Amino acid sequence: MRTPAAPSSSACGRERPWATPTSPPYRPGRRALETVAEVSYYLDFRCRGQGIGSRLLPEMEAEARKLGYETLLAILLASNGRSLALLRKNGYREWGRLPAAAHLGGAQVDHLIFGKQL
Repeated sequence: MRTPAAPSSSACGRERPWATPTSPPYRPGRRALETVAEVSYYLDFRCRGQGIGSRLLPEMEAEARKLGYETLLAILLASNGRSLALLRKNGYREWGRLPAAAHLGGAQVDHLIFGKQL
């Protein structure tokens, strides 16, 4: 279920900002990981610097708790500085790094796993 941004954010682009714990959960069928979800979110570049992401993540986390999730993971590229800053600001920490695992624009980039216990 997507957690949409406040109505005032509709001027940020064609698609309204959103955040969600993924469904199915992270690694479906693995009982040991049934309370872990990967998070996804979207903010149009025109929404940057308005605090929308910092409002969306806590709302999404509250929804994840209601769904029984205890741990959230965000999987992203090390080159995504704005997303890294948003996650850190909201209490996510780097839990894993796959060095040079991704190829972006002719360069090798680290693939990161950030996590947060709810």
